[in-house]
Amino acid sequence: PFAREGRYYLGVGYYKLGEFEYANQAFSDYLKEELTPKFFDEVIRFKFEIAKAFEEGARLHLFGWQKMPKWLPAYEDAIAIYDEVITTLPRDDLSAESLYRKGMLLLRMEEYKTSVEAFRTLIRRFPKHPLSPEGYLGIANVYLTQCENEFPDSDRLDLAEINLRKFRYHFP
Repeated sequence: PFAREGRYYLGVGYYKLGEFEYANQAFSDYLKEELTPKFFDEVIRFKFEIAKAFEEGARLHLFGWQKMPKWLPAYEDAIAIYDEVITTLPRDDLSAESLYRKGMLLLRMEEYKTSVEAFRTLIRRFPKHPLSPEGYLGIANVYLTQCENEFPDSDRLDLAEINLRKFRYHFP
């Protein structure tokens, strides 16, 4: 009877050892094999924490081999895990935090359009959440960063002004 939860405990063990890519794989395998997972909430929380670790600089092994050094950044994996959390728990607070962190990570990766989309999804899906004002500020930050890094465009300034008006309307 304990064999069903074996993948979960394997993932927890890898997580405690700091082997986040293997922990993520074990948790994904656990969710695929179980029809009604006993540790569903814990697995989603662990996956979110793994995505945070990847976002904050945890690295992947070269070629996915455990004996190779950890050199590869894992930003794409973090985004994939955030998307998984968002689709699995669409109305949960963890989803709101995933949307915000995804938007900030995409901004850091200079993927401005998808970053704005993530922040807008956060604002639209969670209008009363404490991170909703941070979404408006994130959009403004995207437009500011875009104007600093690329040629200043009057359209971006207009979009930033529209964002400011929406922010004032929703949070007077």
